[in-house]
Amino acid sequence: MSMKRVPNVPAGTGLYPVIDVDGRLPAIPTDFIGASTITVAVAGEPRRLDGAGNLTDRGLEFRQDVNDGTKFAAWAIAEDGDENFWAEPLRPKTG
Repeated sequence: MSMKRVPNVPAGTGLYPVIDVDGRLPAIPTDFIGASTITVAVAGEPRRLDGAGNLTDRGLEFRQDVNDGTKFAAWAIAEDGDENFWAEPLRPKTG
């Protein structure tokens, strides 16, 4: 199995490449459905996000667990057509 090259995206850009879902390279959108941990690359560094993915009326969404220490509560997940998945922060946590 060959490793996929992960783009080095600076923090604050809004779109972050997904490195893995529960330790596996995502292949299809349904890999994100249900309780899982996804890893995104932020400024070349992996950041683990614990939570659960679900299909919504807006597409695929990943909701973080409240206590995981990051500042966003929900992420949109999209595929770019080149078999890369991207996470985009949707809204900050409240409370």
